[in-house]
Amino acid sequence: MRCTVHWLAALLALPLAGAAPAFGQAFPAKPITLIVGTATGGPMNAIGRLVGDELEKAWGQPVIVDNKPGAGGLLGANFVKRAAPDGYTLLMNADAVTTFNLFIKDANFDPIKDLLPITQLTDTYYTVFTGAKGPAKTLKEFVAYGKANPGKMNYAGIGQTSSYLDSLLVLRTLGLDLVMIPYGGAATGVPAMLANDIQMYLTTFSVMGPHLKEGNIVAMATTAPTRLRELPNVPTMKEEGFDMVGTGTWFGLMAPLGTPQPIIDKLATGAKQAMNQPEVLARIRDTMGQTVMTDGPKAMSERLARDFKVRAEIARVAKIEPQ
Repeated sequence: MRCTVHWLAALLALPLAGAAPAFGQAFPAKPITLIVGTATGGPMNAIGRLVGDELEKAWGQPVIVDNKPGAGGLLGANFVKRAAPDGYTLLMNADAVTTFNLFIKDANFDPIKDLLPITQLTDTYYTVFTGAKGPAKTLKEFVAYGKANPGKMNYAGIGQTSSYLDSLLVLRTLGLDLVMIPYGGAATGVPAMLANDIQMYLTTFSVMGPHLKEGNIVAMATTAPTRLRELPNVPTMKEEGFDMVGTGTWFGLMAPLGTPQPIIDKLATGAKQAMNQPEVLARIRDTMGQTVMTDGPKAMSERLARDFKVRAEIARVAKIEPQ
């Protein structure tokens, strides 16, 4: 009897044939699908393919980029939300995930509860631009003119975007009353600013860079917590005496709720190594005008929560109703 007990204990101690290895050790063992919520051709798609190519080279498994545009990225986000939590279906997302419920009625998506953050990939804060033909060259001159001439200056409002919400935050912080002129995309308001039809445009350096070099556009301040690498001589809003930090725009990776933490950690580490390859860094910084940001799941979780809170408050004060 004693021999039988020892034999049974030894048998139970042996690993089962074909048993799954510990999470993270054998991952990935098959192709990964990276869902991008925009059409091909945009910056999110380009960065998704860059990180996918590097992960594929590092791990020896295909990373398939699958574009699922629709509803400003909500279609792709909900697809990943319903996917198996095994690390093989991921979302390449933008900061727009924090605005779905603010702009889209019945979006049924919670960026904090419905997906797990893996890591940010890039980070880009906005800059307050004005035209060289406009009435001011510095933010303080702009504020003084705007307060002396309420309702006589215009600003660009770019659809249902974070830049639109940040524009409202900037104007509220500055105490200005400007008229919104709606535009359909990031570059569409540029001719109007060059012609002095609009006097304030909150957008990224990548949109205005060429015009800055030509002297047709003036960068008055940034909404970043510190000065931007690409605009070292442009002060922040805080440096100009206005206590605000904007939400900015960013790209990142997320996974379905329930994905094991070792897999999340391995994906975060792999993405960090991919994004910090010299050729990838150079392309993102010099060609796309963005900053690589790969601080992992905790930092991304904190950024999601902060942006979601700030944007929800802006929408509440501005009485923006989802459509």
